[in-house]
Amino acid sequence: VAILADTSLSMGLSDGDAGAAAGRFRQVAAALEQSDLLQQLRKTHDVVVYRFDETLHRVASMNKTGTPEGEAGENPETGEDAQVLQAAHSPGLPSAETIDWPTALKPVGRETRLGASLRQGISEQRNSPLSGVVVITDGGQNAGPPPETAVELAREAKVPVYTVGVGSTKQPVNVRVYELEVPERASPGDPYTVTGLIQAQGLSGQSVTVQLFQKTPGKDGAEQLVQSQQ
Repeated sequence: VAILADTSLSMGLSDGDAGAAAGRFRQVAAALEQSDLLQQLRKTHDVVVYRFDETLHRVASMNKTGTPEGEAGENPETGEDAQVLQAAHSPGLPSAETIDWPTALKPVGRETRLGASLRQGISEQRNSPLSGVVVITDGGQNAGPPPETAVELAREAKVPVYTVGVGSTKQPVNVRVYELEVPERASPGDPYTVTGLIQAQGLSGQSVTVQLFQKTPGKDGAEQLVQSQQ
């Protein structure tokens, strides 16, 4: 079984619902860390956990409970011996017992390539007896091919896809400095441009004031307003 957890920036949002104040990704981490989801899956399956945003990365691999690493098991569909999931032998990946899930699933991705990540995850395991894919996401795809293309691939491979939605159905109010672009070098006295990219949601039809401050080197750390823009 492959588990794909969304780690795009939107998973860091807090929805304001009861128990959701810490952010969506922490809800996912708690589910993997505190619930019996992984234990239940591992009773009959090898499990590999991925994180995805712009790209897909393996986070952890777990053998079926009671199956020593590297030992062959029996394919329940054919009765033939089959090597356990390839990802279970990937060196350097932590086990479920030692992994720090909040850190491993920390949202840092600027894009949510849901369709591409799902397609890649299925393709990577096509040579293994893949029983299913669990996708945990807030559904906010903003880049890459649509998920429908990956669903078609899953259908051809006869791999079921289970989706777990995270987050509120209400759009949260949020505004932040998405990126600050400045020259790597500037000579004293020469003018240069500072560009701030502002991202907002839930503020349709409203405006915010953005201020750029310059901090003077020294012990006092005095700040001076350079420019203000609506």
